[in-house]
Amino acid sequence: MLSLCTVVKVTSGYEFCPSGDPQVELMASLGDDYENVISYKEANLFGFVFIKPILADINSIKLVDFEGTPERKLNQAITYLKRYSYVESQADPTKLDQLESGNCQAISLALKAIMLHNGVSAGTVYGEDHMYNWVQIDGSRYLVDVVNGYMKEG
Repeated sequence: MLSLCTVVKVTSGYEFCPSGDPQVELMASLGDDYENVISYKEANLFGFVFIKPILADINSIKLVDFEGTPERKLNQAITYLKRYSYVESQADPTKLDQLESGNCQAISLALKAIMLHNGVSAGTVYGEDHMYNWVQIDGSRYLVDVVNGYMKEG
């Protein structure tokens, strides 16, 4: 027998949110894919909260080829991404060119995709209110924040 939660999840993509905190529930259910959540829809059914994550289509991020050493590729990628204006509500990295803007999540996901495309190991670091990157160059890991303009070894 299917429960109401199972039916809702299977038929509409919504998941039960027992804690009432969508961010906590999405982090728990998606794990590493949580970084790709650009927003979510919330539904209240008979006093129960259900959430449906909306994920960035990371396979559609515009990829740019850069030449040179990994450090040079990183500097070129940072320069490339700095051309976008910061807009808090624009989290979709696939819309950076269309809207000429993005927030820390959009820019960080784009930097990760561009660096990986250029053969440089990279990932994201995210907290409650901000996302930035780590990049591996010559055995050292660097923290890179394109939005706030810093890079440090760490």
